[in-house]
Amino acid sequence: MNFVEPIRDKAKLEELKALLKKQSARNGFLLMFGINTGLRISDILPLKVEDVRNKSHLLITEKKTGKRKRFKLNQQLQEAIRSYTQGMDDDEFLFASSKRPQPITRVRAYQILSGTARKIGLKRSWHTHSAEDVWVPFLPEDTGHCDTADDIQSQPPGDHAALHRNHTGSDR
Repeated sequence: MNFVEPIRDKAKLEELKALLKKQSARNGFLLMFGINTGLRISDILPLKVEDVRNKSHLLITEKKTGKRKRFKLNQQLQEAIRSYTQGMDDDEFLFASSKRPQPITRVRAYQILSGTARKIGLKRSWHTHSAEDVWVPFLPEDTGHCDTADDIQSQPPGDHAALHRNHTGSDR
């Protein structure tokens, strides 16, 4: 089991965001969505435009646990969703593959994120949960989850499993 440290250097994170956005709107939005929601990649990739457009909350069934969860979409993410989905149909995948009528795969998400991270000198171990790993150190103010990162870290694993997992190293 490998434990992956989140990106703690805000300048490197901004550089990563900029390079992903330069590659494509989809790639930049993938990291932004992961950072702002803290969701697992397996819960992000199958989302469609209709799941997030004009919504203040996201309702999903977690793939790993099978539990229904409701997440607040912060204001910054809602604005990014409006911009990113402009001109898209409701039935389109948010992270659509350019080669098939499906979302990109976990493998492709890994290739995109890890390859770009290496280009900017982030040589640490990277995996498809790395976007959710970033979530706590750079917690957006209006997440709707808790007031501070300390509050989130103190939550029991059932409430914020992804966040708890990132700080304890369990479930990796």
